Amino acid sequence: MYKNIVDKTSQELFQYIRETNELPDHIKPDVVDALGSMISCMHRYLGSMVLLYQREQKQSNKVMQPTQKAGG
Repeated sequence: MYKNIVDKTSQELFQYIRETNELPDHIKPDVVDALGSMISCMHRYLGSMVLLYQREQKQSNKVMQPTQKAGG
């Protein structure tokens, strides 16, 4: 339900922006705040993902090295 509302609102907003080339006055502060929050969250999320990826790479390298020997 919420997704439909957000999609409809987004479509209306983008249509308004395309037609007028600016944001509606009544949503400017909200949009700026929302974008700032979203960028901040994504920055933290991506930073965490990079750290987790690096940690996993180190652990998998430690695990893989002893088992690289071919048995014959």
